[in-house]
Amino acid sequence: DLTIDVPITYTEAALGSAITIPTLQGTTKIKVPAGTQGGTTMKLSGKGIETSKKTGNLLVTLHIAVPTTVSEDEADALETLRSAENGWNPRSRLGV
Repeated sequence: DLTIDVPITYTEAALGSAITIPTLQGTTKIKVPAGTQGGTTMKLSGKGIETSKKTGNLLVTLHIAVPTTVSEDEADALETLRSAENGWNPRSRLGV
């Protein structure tokens, strides 16, 4: 099997998207389901390393990429999103 780490945007993870990723055979599109969590690994059968006996799998691990800087418009949009989250806390399951 072959592994690859692929960065995706928050919106691609939250809303779902079709993204293009590189493979040894060129590129392929994969569907990122809505609600995908960072660290999710997807298996693409037959897209890994080819041997004389079989072709391995490509294991695609998705990571949420966070921009290091945002424009004023992006910051405004993110503040609107924060307000719409209504206090949702992904750490609540940790008791905090």
